[in-house]
Amino acid sequence: MFQNLARRNHQGRSFKNQNLAGADFSHSDIRSADFTGANLAGADFTHAKAGLQTFWVIAMFGVVVLLTVIAAAAATIDAILPIETLAPKRSLEFNIMPVVLSIATNLVFLVLTVREGVQKALGFAVTGVAVVIILIAILGGIGSDHNSVTSALRSFRFGHFVSAIADGTGSQAANLIIMSLATLMAAIALVVALSLAVTLATIAVHEKLRTLIVAGAGIGGGIVGGISVHNSVRYFDRHLWPHLWIVGFLIVIGALLLLGDRIAMRVLAEDEKYELIRQIAIFIAAIGGTSFRGADLSEANFTYASLPCTDIRFA
Repeated sequence: MFQNLARRNHQGRSFKNQNLAGADFSHSDIRSADFTGANLAGADFTHAKAGLQTFWVIAMFGVVVLLTVIAAAAATIDAILPIETLAPKRSLEFNIMPVVLSIATNLVFLVLTVREGVQKALGFAVTGVAVVIILIAILGGIGSDHNSVTSALRSFRFGHFVSAIADGTGSQAANLIIMSLATLMAAIALVVALSLAVTLATIAVHEKLRTLIVAGAGIGGGIVGGISVHNSVRYFDRHLWPHLWIVGFLIVIGALLLLGDRIAMRVLAEDEKYELIRQIAIFIAAIGGTSFRGADLSEANFTYASLPCTDIRFA
């Protein structure tokens, strides 16, 4: 039976599992309406407005802010951790290895992310971490007091890694490995959080938020990280140009955030290499949006309809 539901406000209304074959929803506001499992064969949705109600837009903005904070924290940790471990506060001994390992770890992951995509980069990261854990177990098991070689391998024993995580008092090898893994986790968190924040802001809130997100993450991370770096470089000798480390930190954090933004743009361009991030963003954005999940949309007319943040899975 024909139902005239055109030019009406149906925001948040439930049409779940109803028979609405041939119904007219033209020019209607169906934001956050639930058509899950409904029969909409031949229904008219021309010029209909789907998507999120104001409440859900505000909620989505909160998610974007949270992801931006996570991205700023991750970028700060990624840039500052090597400097913090470069000259530990318990001694004035200078060790360049943390910076070298951090740069190498980040470069490998970020280059893989740009060239091969998020899915493959994460796959390589998981595989690499698994290999490192296996090698640590093997080397730690071989370590003994029998000779100088096996004695050196004792630094890979489990207890050293626990101490490295707890208070940084593990062996040098354990501290460096834990620091490298921490910077890798921070790089992953940065890429995922920032690309999700920019993508969600663009498709669910407002596309102009993109610049504010990157700038906000940079300013927040720069202030917090800059203070921490300033406190750390007090232990550096003058010939090591301590203030240049602050400038270097700000350059690194800016580069990381710009890279994250570039990846977000590839996600929005529907680059298959970043399909994982895109699918996560779509899933989150569809929460609270108009749902046609499992509905019969055969011969339904969506000409000129606005369908952002709309769930059409299994329809």
